[in-house]
Amino acid sequence: MDKKKIPYAVRVSAALLAGKTDEAFNVIGEALTDIVGKISKVSQDYCYIDLPFVIAALRVTANAFESTIDDKGKELARTVYERTDGVVINAAELMKQVREGGNDDREKAD
Repeated sequence: MDKKKIPYAVRVSAALLAGKTDEAFNVIGEALTDIVGKISKVSQDYCYIDLPFVIAALRVTANAFESTIDDKGKELARTVYERTDGVVINAAELMKQVREGGNDDREKAD
């Protein structure tokens, strides 16, 4: 089976059970890179000045998701979050959007 189709949590658990800590950390990094990348693409649909609304929406969504998982899942989410030093953002693209007033295709439709 294609490892991309195996849930990240299963891959991390398998690596840890096999004593492959480095592999588990790599899978966590892969998961964050993939998920943050997809969320970032969605956020690019909005004008830069609407970024506070995007952030608020992400927080509301995260809170809603968190309420559906058990305590172990919440602890895992907190641990991964607290141990994540940062996420790479394409600063050139961000600055381009700032200079252009964002990526607001809604203006084109009006």
